[in-house]
Amino acid sequence: MVDTPASGSEPNEIDLSVVARLTFYKAGTTGKGKKQTKDIKVKTFNHNFSNSKDNYLELLTAILEKHHIDKKYKVTARNVYPCKIQVHPAKQGDAPDVVNYEEYQDLVKNTILSAPVGKPVVIFVEMPNIEKSAKRVKASDNDGGSSSEDEDAACDRDDNDNPGLSKEEYDLAKERTKLEKKYQNDHDGGYTYIDATGVSTPLTPFMMKEWARALVDKDKSVDIDNPPHTQTFDPANRKSSLLTRKRSESSGSTGTEVSSETSTLAALSGIINSIASLVHPVNQPLPSTPKKNQPDDHHTFKPSPSQLGRFLTHAEKDAGVKNASRHEYALADEGYGPDILHLVDDKALCTLGIPAGDVLRLKQAAPLWWKAEPGRALKRRHEVLEGSPAEKLQETPPNKKMRFEKRYLEGGSWTLFGPGT
Repeated sequence: MVDTPASGSEPNEIDLSVVARLTFYKAGTTGKGKKQTKDIKVKTFNHNFSNSKDNYLELLTAILEKHHIDKKYKVTARNVYPCKIQVHPAKQGDAPDVVNYEEYQDLVKNTILSAPVGKPVVIFVEMPNIEKSAKRVKASDNDGGSSSEDEDAACDRDDNDNPGLSKEEYDLAKERTKLEKKYQNDHDGGYTYIDATGVSTPLTPFMMKEWARALVDKDKSVDIDNPPHTQTFDPANRKSSLLTRKRSESSGSTGTEVSSETSTLAALSGIINSIASLVHPVNQPLPSTPKKNQPDDHHTFKPSPSQLGRFLTHAEKDAGVKNASRHEYALADEGYGPDILHLVDDKALCTLGIPAGDVLRLKQAAPLWWKAEPGRALKRRHEVLEGSPAEKLQETPPNKKMRFEKRYLEGGSWTLFGPGT
């Protein structure tokens, strides 16, 4: 059995064994032309993990020292290189990329501090990435500044020297990093774009990828301040429900002003008739057809836009899907709701930025939640029609008279009397 950290308060640091795998690339020639061969060097050491920035820089420095390249390459706050960190029981293919301190800090808090002590942390590093980071900083220092144009030029000079990523993949990652840096939220790990009119739009991973793609394709109408003109970013598609609700509220308020007197008289007359029927009940035949205020059967139950948000809230609270509500806009744009979510292909949901594990949890939870939705709708409708138990009509004592009075803000009042028996 593998030992785990003692229960109780969460630890702030943990000492674990580290296996650092550094991949070198050597150029050679064969009968068919040029070819690169991999040479992987493996070093083992211990590191006391914590979520401080100094700890992050110390880890990167220790990897260079163990591979005896610390004299040529230096780690500083400006010069850090990307790597993949695999924490047991995750597989190598699921190891997250760590390109800056913020991602390292998040990994330490959420994964490493709770990792089993007996299992080593495996770190994968590509030598071209170390060389590229050093060249970028050197180019910036030689130019006397760190403008984005200078950094782009330095990065472009290194594209052919990076066998770990294709040029297209590298360009996409570079533009994605710029967007994340500009639109990152201060209060959480999300991203938000605010247009010229002040309307805020949460940026999903799918939207960030689409924006970065347009920048790489050099769309003239797109830059880091202006997103692409696609359906995903169209404000009309993202705010239709809000506009509809606002129009309905406006029309509703106008109708209320016009017919306030009529509705008041009708309500009072209905109350008196209800009280009279309680005191002197009249035998009436049972209705042969269902009441209009009864909801349809389950097979005729229709989806509504608000159900997706309620389902994602349920999934986040009860189904173990972390940050499920963040995917509401991406799912709504594709027309995916809880009624059909279990029929959607896994790959289609993964392209929206939803982790593969959360895709399975959402698809398992959707049919169960949808099956119970008619019952919840019936309960909400009865609460609206009947009110809370304290507000229900009570039986009027016999031999009593009833008096209803309406008072106006401008002064005066209007009174209606009726018998209680």
